Amino acid sequence: MEETLTVKKQLKVSLPIAFENLVNILMTLIDTLVVATLGPSQLGAIGAMAVVLI
Repeated sequence: MEETLTVKKQLKVSLPIAFENLVNILMTLIDTLVVATLGPSQLGAIGAMAVVLI
C-alpha cells in the first residue's frame, strides 16, 4: 500500500526542522554577540574554532 506525500504531510515534518535550524542560527548569533563584548582576540578565537568545527 503506497501512501501519497501531500503538501500538508510534508509541512508537518519540515516546519519543526526549519524552526530548529532558525533557533540554532539565533543561538549562534547571540553567542557571538556575547563573546564580542569580551574583545577582538576572543572573537577571533571563536571564528577560528568555527572553521575547525565546520
